[in-house]
Amino acid sequence: MPNPKSHTAGDAALGMSTPITRRDFLGSTLLASGAILLGPTTPAEILAAKDEFTGYGGVGEYASSNGNTLDVLQAGHSIRDRAYDPLPKEVIDTGETYDCVIVGGGISGLAAALFFQRQSGPGTKCLILENHPIFGGEAKQNEFLVDGKRLIAHQGSAIYQLQYPHSFLARFYDSIGLKTPKLEYQKWAGPQPEMPLSRTPYEAAGLEPGPGQQDPRRDGERSI
Repeated sequence: MPNPKSHTAGDAALGMSTPITRRDFLGSTLLASGAILLGPTTPAEILAAKDEFTGYGGVGEYASSNGNTLDVLQAGHSIRDRAYDPLPKEVIDTGETYDCVIVGGGISGLAAALFFQRQSGPGTKCLILENHPIFGGEAKQNEFLVDGKRLIAHQGSAIYQLQYPHSFLARFYDSIGLKTPKLEYQKWAGPQPEMPLSRTPYEAAGLEPGPGQQDPRRDGERSI
């Protein structure tokens, strides 16, 4: 018989001293055996199928064109932890040289490459590294299938801000051919009374914008 004094603190709360009947023992054994027959997936398989970091990316080419994936996060951590110092033996030097290398093909990366080419002159080479099949980052569009219908929406951008004429951004947009969209808000056409809906993700439905926020209904701003 075990010595009661040998019990550690917390055993009583866990029920370590509680007697177990034969029925409870057999029931627990059968339950564990049945769980084994279900063939549960391993944590590695769960992460491979879907992880909480990567999120949804859309359909078609956009299925792998979501934001920073778990693989990107882990690769960044490997670089931080110097896992590639020294470089692996399978790395091959292609002999390619570039005057500028930009990591990321979003709007900022593409703009940086454009400004570099404009200011460095002809004869220079710029390389953009992008881990997605489609350039544009958060500024690109995305495609979704909802109830069998293909919907095209934005990836992460939600508002197109009207720029001051001749400002830096206005001149940049003009230089790449991005014209201010002429959009109209859809009119309410349902049989029910009109619902107060917000026109941007940054305001609550039916409420006026808070301090420092613009109201697109008053200044002509258009959301896309």
